[in-house]
Amino acid sequence: MTAEQLSEQEKRASGSASSAPSAASHQLDRPDSVQFLPDTDYKTKAWMLCREYLTGRWGSVEEDSFQIRRISGGLTNHIFHCSLPQAGEDEGGRVAKKRGGKKAMELHQVANGKKSGPGKGGGGGEDEDDDDSEPADVLLRLYGGGPDDTDQSLTSYITSHVIDNVVFTILSERGLGPKLYGVFPEGRLEEFIHARSMTPEEVRDPTLSAIIARKVAKIHSLSTPINKERDWLSKMFRRYQTQVEQISLSDVDPKHHPLAKELLYFDFKKETDWLL
Repeated sequence: MTAEQLSEQEKRASGSASSAPSAASHQLDRPDSVQFLPDTDYKTKAWMLCREYLTGRWGSVEEDSFQIRRISGGLTNHIFHCSLPQAGEDEGGRVAKKRGGKKAMELHQVANGKKSGPGKGGGGGEDEDDDDSEPADVLLRLYGGGPDDTDQSLTSYITSHVIDNVVFTILSERGLGPKLYGVFPEGRLEEFIHARSMTPEEVRDPTLSAIIARKVAKIHSLSTPINKERDWLSKMFRRYQTQVEQISLSDVDPKHHPLAKELLYFDFKKETDWLL
């Protein structure tokens, strides 16, 4: 979660640090976070998807002019920043126009102790000047980490993406997360939020923590049309426990043996039984 994302979601009535889906910090300012994409196959795929799902100039932009950059941070997904030629960039290549400028400034003032935090309501409504009918740039998420050859794995893989897209759509429509521009079997097109990661000092700031808590509570109070599996957490713990029990020192790099011995010595089953 980032300071800019917090301000944007505060502006929208409510938001969430944990469930602004996917919305890892989209960092364009750091050269180690974003690189030009050399893979022409990905570029062609992204170009075609943007032309198909986005309006305005996206439908006529040529592939040679289409801009795409890979974003780091995805665990299994491939994430890209796609933009129209020179859209939203100054001569230095940095983003010139950022959404929610006023709210972003207010949140920075809160973080720096120059302004009191937002009221109990936790935010205002939509920014009437925020017109994203033709976004200058978007985030493209292509699913990775496919299933193995078992039917159970395939079912689980499909189910997880269906649930993810359902929740993302609900949050998007209610202004609690990034806007959704397109959904397709291989992934989706999302609003790109220009942001940075919160600093350790900001994470520890009580005012910002309160903002995050209110937004997480808002998300958790939503009624969603997905399986309300009550034993999900216990199943997850048991699955991890089984995986740990299958690990032996022979599977671990020798330089990590001291830590591995300490972890393997711990009675995870007893701890899990007590916890659940």
